[in-house]
Amino acid sequence: SGDRHAGGACLIHHGSPGANARGGAAKTPAAQAQDPAKSLDNCMEDLLDVLKDRSSLKNSPELIDQLHKVMPSLHALLNDALQGRKRSREYDDEAEDGDAAPGKSGKAVSTDAGTGKSPKVEEKDCAGKRGNAAERDGDSAARGTEGGQEPVRSKAEMKTLLQCNGMSLVPKFMGVLEQELFNQNTAQKKQREEKEKELSIWNQQNRRTRDRQGGAPRTPEWERNQNTVFYFTRKAKKAVHALASMVKIEESIGSIVESGGVRILIEIIRRCVNSKNVSVSRAQKAMNAKHKKSTSMSIHKSAEKILKNTCLIMGFVAMNGQHRRHVIEQGGVGALVNVLRCYSALCVQSQKGQGYMSESIQDQFSLQKGDFRPPHPNTSHTHNAHPQTGSQPAVQARTGAQEDKKAPTNLQSKGRTPMYTIARRAAGALANLAHEDVRTKNLVREEGGIPALVLLLKARESSVQTAAASTLKAIAFRNEDNKNQIVECGALGSLVCMLRSSDPSIHYEAVAVMSSLVHSSAHIKKLVLNCGALQPLINLLSSSDMESRREAALLLGQFANVQDPDYKSKIVQRGALGPLISMLSEGSVQVSEMAAFAIGRLAQNVDNQAGIVQAGGLQPLVQLLSSTYLNSQHNAAFALYGLSDNDDNVPHFLKSGCVSLLLNGKFHVQASKDCVRNTLRKLEEKIAQSHVLVHLKYLLSSEAADLGTRYYIATGLAHLAPQNALHNIFMENRGMDVLFLYALKSDCKNCQKESMDAIHTLGKRSSAFSKLPTLENGVKPGTYQAKQGTFLGENYLDCNKFSDVTFLVEGKRISGHRIAILAASKKAVEILEIDRDEIPVEGVECATWMKVLSFIYSGQVHVTEEDNAPELLEQAERLKLEGLKHACETFLISTIDAQSVGMIFDLAVKCNTCHLQKAAVWYTICEYSRLVQVLGLKTVTEMLSKMFPTFEDSLTFK
Repeated sequence: SGDRHAGGACLIHHGSPGANARGGAAKTPAAQAQDPAKSLDNCMEDLLDVLKDRSSLKNSPELIDQLHKVMPSLHALLNDALQGRKRSREYDDEAEDGDAAPGKSGKAVSTDAGTGKSPKVEEKDCAGKRGNAAERDGDSAARGTEGGQEPVRSKAEMKTLLQCNGMSLVPKFMGVLEQELFNQNTAQKKQREEKEKELSIWNQQNRRTRDRQGGAPRTPEWERNQNTVFYFTRKAKKAVHALASMVKIEESIGSIVESGGVRILIEIIRRCVNSKNVSVSRAQKAMNAKHKKSTSMSIHKSAEKILKNTCLIMGFVAMNGQHRRHVIEQGGVGALVNVLRCYSALCVQSQKGQGYMSESIQDQFSLQKGDFRPPHPNTSHTHNAHPQTGSQPAVQARTGAQEDKKAPTNLQSKGRTPMYTIARRAAGALANLAHEDVRTKNLVREEGGIPALVLLLKARESSVQTAAASTLKAIAFRNEDNKNQIVECGALGSLVCMLRSSDPSIHYEAVAVMSSLVHSSAHIKKLVLNCGALQPLINLLSSSDMESRREAALLLGQFANVQDPDYKSKIVQRGALGPLISMLSEGSVQVSEMAAFAIGRLAQNVDNQAGIVQAGGLQPLVQLLSSTYLNSQHNAAFALYGLSDNDDNVPHFLKSGCVSLLLNGKFHVQASKDCVRNTLRKLEEKIAQSHVLVHLKYLLSSEAADLGTRYYIATGLAHLAPQNALHNIFMENRGMDVLFLYALKSDCKNCQKESMDAIHTLGKRSSAFSKLPTLENGVKPGTYQAKQGTFLGENYLDCNKFSDVTFLVEGKRISGHRIAILAASKKAVEILEIDRDEIPVEGVECATWMKVLSFIYSGQVHVTEEDNAPELLEQAERLKLEGLKHACETFLISTIDAQSVGMIFDLAVKCNTCHLQKAAVWYTICEYSRLVQVLGLKTVTEMLSKMFPTFEDSLTFK
């Protein structure tokens, strides 16, 4: 605002004749912003110069326009000067309003206890009085500069200020506070000496009465239970305020601890609480004496404001693990508990006669009584703007401030009632200290902090309730003694009331406290249920707050573990199932995880199992199985395990396609693997029952069922159906046709792969492919030796001795013997027309024919990579040489790969080699995914279309 106002003054300064006459240079906006008082004086002087020269004013319409433009700015500068003087007087009543409280996840993080928002220090803009250099430095750190500029608000600006001063401000402020404590100790000592002197004089004056009545010297009524009241100076208040402003920066926290600030701040907390107790006690005594309401309570506001900022600093310090131990050792837990014990009753009592109205009632009152809400300064009276410039007249600029002053006093209670802020910040600091610290949790209980926290649950401000609940959650987690005391203090009733509240900001912490209480505590679960918490929790599943829904689902899952089975049915009957199933499909991982957890516990009830599936809960659970989050995946697997225990759910399991996911999914946690294995085992047991299997076969063969349903049932039965029912399912009910159709013609690659997996499973369960002549089955590839029969011997191969036939191969003459060929194969004699003396052999290599003659003469053969195995196989099939054919077959089986499998299958069909055909088909099915990558989907599909008849004819199920 200073720059804007100074800019308006420059318009007159540049354009006014008086300014030129004086020869003064126009000030820049930045220079004038540094001193708003000088800016205001210059503006007024320029305005007077212009008004004196009326002739120039009449002849210059531009100056008139400038005057119209600058008048609101002049008025605003004057108003700012008056407000700055007022703020300087009222600086003692100003303080920041940020908190350090635990977050919803239970970790020690900096949030507002009431709203869960990031901490924010609301620093007031005020001009401090001029004093010594040290005090001006402290004021600058707390409020910014003294020239009326905006205070240092942002974190980056505060960090820059700290870096420029070399962290020298923090020790300076701590020195101010330490000096304040020393001065208080000195004043206390002097006051004690004066009281002792007065007491001695009083006893001497009343000695006669004491001697007459007998007994020891007595203490006068005004001296009994007299505690010391500590008065804090304005300088100490400014120092605490400045520290609270800087505590957002992590470096400043370390500097506070290194400067011994923890001990000093804890002592300040003790003295502020003591002053508060004395003030309340005196006010109550005055009220009892007058038998009527006291008109004014002598409460030390300075001490309360210091206490408010000190609790804020302690909350930030407690967020650091190393500093947290230092705070605990210095007695910070006891000091903060004393704060809660002092202010818990004040936050809950009626506060009649103090002009207080809660924020929620205040908002409703303002909405109903529109007269008490001033119009927004940016939107009010826009119709009165100047027609040329669009600016508001100066008169309208004061409207908002005037109406603020007319507002009733009870609507201004937020700044005048710091007790809620103190209680909230003290509870937040305790929550940070107790975070995952067993010693601190026990210390809070031993110091008597639990009754005060439970009492704060009844406070009328939601932020205080939230802070108290957050602290109770921290100290109750895995601490049975604290749990029992919280329950004994009557916290359950207040928590249920918080659940029923229309304010959604308090729901989360209430549910979180209940979750911590019922964790591993069966008796507390029953107590919570007996307090009527079940229906509010179910209603909370439809809350707009994601965290509240998550915690409600978690708590319902814990309630479902109660030994009484009726609660599982009650939760479903009261309407929890629909919201839980909707939560399974939410984008938030934590929400879907807790919903699956609750449904998994509800699925342990037989009556709920079919209801969950019928309500549409199966498919979202199946989708969660593919989650990369281990907890979500495990909860879904556990829920599916419970649902599989119902006969009516088996067809739904198969139709959902979850069988393939259960078989092929990646489960990293052993508990999830166990759940999946047990689920598949249960489904196998259910499918083996006759009535379930009959229903599934009907769905598989029914024309009424869609093809997708039949496909999923076929793939599920291929894995889970009993062995003795496979032939009936896939041969008689045409289940194999469905698998072939999806494997060959489906546009979905995943469906094609699942179909091939099912076909592969059927091949493994069949005996057709388990006894192929492979090396694994003990057959040496490419080798054969006849066990019986008479052979001429390999010595007569291509020998002219006794030769009676000659073979003409590739122009070469090879001598042979009819008796040897006749002994090897009678069919060969007919084919070769052995009656002729010279027999031409066409289409065969000479080496291949020599290999054939070698087998005929010796009865043994060994096929190697040097041989032309396909040609050799063709000749063996042509001459019906079964031994040679077997050797070629076993050799080719061992050489099948992605490039040769198609050719080998065609050769096997041509040569009518059953084992080689099966081997090629089985290799294609087993290596389907790799073949698709190497050869392409189209080529593999064409190969499978030729192989499937062979595969189907080869299947035999025993």
